[in-house]
Amino acid sequence: MTILAIYCHLQGREVTELLRPLVERGFEFEFAPLGLEVGGQKWWDATMAAIDRAEAAIVYVTPEALADPTVEQRSQLFYDTRKPLFPMARPHFDPALVPRSSILHRLQRFAVGEVVPRVVV
Repeated sequence: MTILAIYCHLQGREVTELLRPLVERGFEFEFAPLGLEVGGQKWWDATMAAIDRAEAAIVYVTPEALADPTVEQRSQLFYDTRKPLFPMARPHFDPALVPRSSILHRLQRFAVGEVVPRVVV
């Protein structure tokens, strides 16, 4: 199973480290395309291909991600595929920061136990 990681492009290293224990347990992740201008046509083409290939996605919800319009766009595009999309947040993240108009706000309704589920590794 390939899982797409959706995150602010400035947080690639942080996300890679956060998901490392899951990779070590055999989970396969696809990260943002490297070496391409973020938001450029080639980047979007590679992103759309990754969305098509992935069987599920994790979106890393942070203040930086909320300020990055491509995170919202990719989350919405993936959500529209009707494949599983799971929000993941830093510890102590305030879910009140998520705008009501965001797809990420709608995902909070599906959380069990916490408003924004956190991946515990």
